[in-house]
Amino acid sequence: MANAAVDLITFATYCEIAGIDKLDNVRQGQVERLISAASRQFQLTADGRAFIQATDIQEFQGHGLLAHQVRYPPISSVVGDVPVIEYWNGTAWTTASVAEFPRQFDYVAGIVRMTESPFARGTRWRITYKGGWAVASIPEDIQLATFQLVQRALKRTGGKEGVKSEGRQQQNAAFDLADLMTGAIRSIAQGYKVIYIQ
Repeated sequence: MANAAVDLITFATYCEIAGIDKLDNVRQGQVERLISAASRQFQLTADGRAFIQATDIQEFQGHGLLAHQVRYPPISSVVGDVPVIEYWNGTAWTTASVAEFPRQFDYVAGIVRMTESPFARGTRWRITYKGGWAVASIPEDIQLATFQLVQRALKRTGGKEGVKSEGRQQQNAAFDLADLMTGAIRSIAQGYKVIYIQ
């Protein structure tokens, strides 16, 4: 249950990167719609990964290894946001106590590591945690890649509104954001794909 797609940059950030003033002749509404569309495309390319901090619940089958990577790093290190680990006992979800299942959290890589007892093979596990970056902390490469995708889309539209042309009189500019992703943008997104087990 990952959180919904969210904008990876703000209009203010877009203007800052572009080196323009908010009061310049920029169609703010169009740019904001393209930011949302580009953010969704970037996240789709990264296998639907969500980047803005939110609570998530991830279920997985036990694999017998001592580490499991949650859906998107970093997991929150704020007191009270410690991930809750549960296992299915056959009839209900049961909290895995620290005494029974000692664990460590790698808050940067988003890894939950059992220190003595493994995630038992075949057992269903559930981790509830807060993960992702705060809006002000999204990595610079994600922000720049989103900005570049918006820039390419704006250039393609030639200033026309819309992201898909259905009109007979070419009121809208037709383009596919997936086609506008350069190899560099795509490689940045793919670099954030999830590796579940380590």
